[in-house]
Amino acid sequence: AVDVSRGVEAGLNGVSTRLLVRCVDAPPVSGQRQQKCALMAQSDGIEQALFTYSAFFDGTNRVFADRGPFVSWAGDLDLDGSLDLLLDTSDHDNVEELRLFLSSPAKPGELVSEVALFRHTGC
Repeated sequence: AVDVSRGVEAGLNGVSTRLLVRCVDAPPVSGQRQQKCALMAQSDGIEQALFTYSAFFDGTNRVFADRGPFVSWAGDLDLDGSLDLLLDTSDHDNVEELRLFLSSPAKPGELVSEVALFRHTGC
């Protein structure tokens, strides 16, 4: 798994796609600084928010619930020549959440479309 909180690039068939986290300040909660964050995908002049979530600050360190988003797999699952992604978007140590994004069902102006979500909660 690759941590994308600092940004990561993936290439397929000569096309580079960058994944990065973009955050904006949100109203504080109990005096603690909060942000709303989006995992963004950028490629060929297209920028797409894949999903959003909240973050808070411990001093100057941004904390994404228990961890930030991770790329579990990147490649061409649907065999259309464009990048597909399996992302771990788990936001709690007792929850496993995986999202599958495929390029073939993407709408115009999008890079991928979320086609499956697997969420498992522990005890």
